[in-house]
Amino acid sequence: MCKEVLIEPPLQPVTGESLRPGTTLEDGARLDIAARGLWSPMEMAFFDVRVIHPEAESNAKHKTPTKMYTSHEREKERKYGDRCKQIENGTVTGLIFSTSGGMGPQATMFLKRLATLLVAKTGQLYSLVIANLRRRLRFELLKTILIAVRGHRGRFYQKALPIDELDLNLVRNTNDDVDENDEDEDEEVKDHEEGDDDDVEE
Repeated sequence: MCKEVLIEPPLQPVTGESLRPGTTLEDGARLDIAARGLWSPMEMAFFDVRVIHPEAESNAKHKTPTKMYTSHEREKERKYGDRCKQIENGTVTGLIFSTSGGMGPQATMFLKRLATLLVAKTGQLYSLVIANLRRRLRFELLKTILIAVRGHRGRFYQKALPIDELDLNLVRNTNDDVDENDEDEDEEVKDHEEGDDDDVEE
């Protein structure tokens, strides 16, 4: 879908451009994701992700969830928007998600655009694609929240097993019981025969 996808790409340094107040000017500034060709061909789109807690004191001042999301999106635009437009010739989209599973208007627009590109590439139904994207995103948010609360447990960078190696059958197969019973009977017969041989030798 996108010809170039980067994780935490560094922005080009500011070299005297006239940027609006509030813009991040330091060298080495980074955004979370960059993708070329998402919104329009050959244009670099930058994304900055933020996960917020709706019930936090800093968010309690907003009367509606929409205003809460919009406030965080404007903050991202104020910090990086003008710099990316003038220096990177790209756009900035603030992807704001909440710990309760909600998302801001720009994040919703991003998911719809991504689903449209996937439909054009795979030919699947739009409703199935967008539902899968939202489901996977909410599960990733849930895992992130659990790690933040409980801490990471288990090995880091543990590779997932291939799908063909996973046992997805949660119901015990009756054939397995039959095979196990046969094996037990064979072991009993073998032990009995060994016991008879010992009696003969005595």
